[in-house]
Amino acid sequence: MIKSIDIHFAYNLLKIQSDTSIKTTTALATPKRDAEILYKIVNYLKPNNILEIGTFYGHTTYGFAINSMNSNIYTIDIHSKMKIHVPEFQEIELLRQDEVGVIFKNENLKINQVFGDSRKIETYNNIPNIDFAFIDGFHSFRGVCADFYCYGSLVRPGGLIGIHDIYHSFVKKDVTTCDVYKFWLLLQNIEPGRTLEIFKEGKVHWTTELCKGPGIGVFQR
Repeated sequence: MIKSIDIHFAYNLLKIQSDTSIKTTTALATPKRDAEILYKIVNYLKPNNILEIGTFYGHTTYGFAINSMNSNIYTIDIHSKMKIHVPEFQEIELLRQDEVGVIFKNENLKINQVFGDSRKIETYNNIPNIDFAFIDGFHSFRGVCADFYCYGSLVRPGGLIGIHDIYHSFVKKDVTTCDVYKFWLLLQNIEPGRTLEIFKEGKVHWTTELCKGPGIGVFQR
C-alpha cells in the first residue's frame, strides 16, 4: 500500500495556514500527483540507498522514507546563509538552515541530511553508491546537467534516476531560467530507449486549464 502525505500535515508542522498565499503553498512540496508516482517507484524498488537533490521542507523526503522504510536516504540542499547563486525564480525557495527538512527532523527515519552545493566535490564525497536518485535542485540547464552526470555515476547499473519539472509548458512565460526541459530533450536524443516520461494531467497554479503539470522523467542507468 502506498502511503501519501496529507498536505495539511505539512502545514501543521510548518505553522502555515491552509489559506496561505498560492506562491507559498505551491512551493511547499512536490505536487501530489507527482509525489505519488515517486512513492510508487521506491515502494516497488525497495532500494538500499536513495538520493534526493533538493530537500526543501522535506515533504518528498519524508514520503520516500515512509514508503521504503529500510532504505537509507541522502538528501542534499543549501540554505539561505550559504553564498551560492541560484536561478532568480528559485530565490523564494531558499530557507533557513533550521527550516530545511523540518518535516522529518523529529522523526526516527533513516534520513541523512547533507548541506552543500551539489555541484561541489566535497558534497559529492558524502554520498555512497545509490539505487534511485531524484533530481529536483538547481533548475538551470547547467545545474541539472551537472547533477545528472555527477550523481548518475553513483547509481548502480539498472538503477533509476528521476528528474522533476521536465515538461516545458509548466514553465511560466516570464521565466526563462527553468531549463530542465531542455536537458530532458537532450537526454532523450542522446540516450534513446533509456528514458520514460511520466505525467498526470491536472491544474497548475497560474492557469485554470488542464495541463500535464511539471512531469517526471525517469532514466535507467
